[in-house]
Amino acid sequence: MIRLEVQNELFSNNLNHLIKLSGKTQKQIAADLDIPRTTLSTWCIGRNVPNLITLRKLAEYFNCSISDLIEKQAENFDDTYQLKAIIEKPHDPSFIRRLLAYAKYIEANPEEK
Repeated sequence: MIRLEVQNELFSNNLNHLIKLSGKTQKQIAADLDIPRTTLSTWCIGRNVPNLITLRKLAEYFNCSISDLIEKQAENFDDTYQLKAIIEKPHDPSFIRRLLAYAKYIEANPEEK
């Protein structure tokens, strides 16, 4: 039983974090996912964890993996999530080329800050 509570708390923390990063309210997300807001609320407070089908739906919605929802996340979770969001927005080709060039530069020069 203790293990389940930890999983609920871990899921709850990750879900709340993703909600915060999305900039949306629980009400908006519940409407977007066509689930009762009270159900989303029980997940957010750690009372329940959704089933696998709903976890997939949440992962798609937040553009993350199921493991991002149910596993302990690394310290760079915010950065990774925000970078994914930037990359997946429609941008003009010159922005994508500049972003890629900068990423390659950083990768080649990790000692520079």
